[in-house]
Amino acid sequence: MKTDYSLIVFFQLLLITLFLFTGPVFANNIILLGIELCAIILGVWGVLHMWVKSKFRALPAPDDHAKLLATGPYKYIRNPMYTAIILAMALLVADNFTLTRLVLFLMETFVLLQKIGIEEKLLAKKFKAYAYYKAHTRRLIPFVY
Repeated sequence: MKTDYSLIVFFQLLLITLFLFTGPVFANNIILLGIELCAIILGVWGVLHMWVKSKFRALPAPDDHAKLLATGPYKYIRNPMYTAIILAMALLVADNFTLTRLVLFLMETFVLLQKIGIEEKLLAKKFKAYAYYKAHTRRLIPFVY
């Protein structure tokens, strides 16, 4: 029996959408803006790389025809798209702080960490090489976590 993971994706996208309506979507501080643009580039790179090399899905369950990626941004971190979302949101909270933004950022981070946990279990079942890949890459922050 296949599990429907659409609810976690719904919450992920809902929280991002709500966050975007709480203030500016680009940082006013030039340094934070530069880092935010790097986060956006990382996220787009992750999406495009997965789209070209494997099967892109928003759901945590890999497609039947998906391939394990260990190239591009996936050579350094297992979840570049999630890193990009968390980093961009954190920068926007720091640049234009409101309690609402902080709460939405924390909720989004929690949802993404839950989704990563689900994905990692499913990828380990699908790909024998995933354990090796996991041991040689970081989850979200290169060389750290």
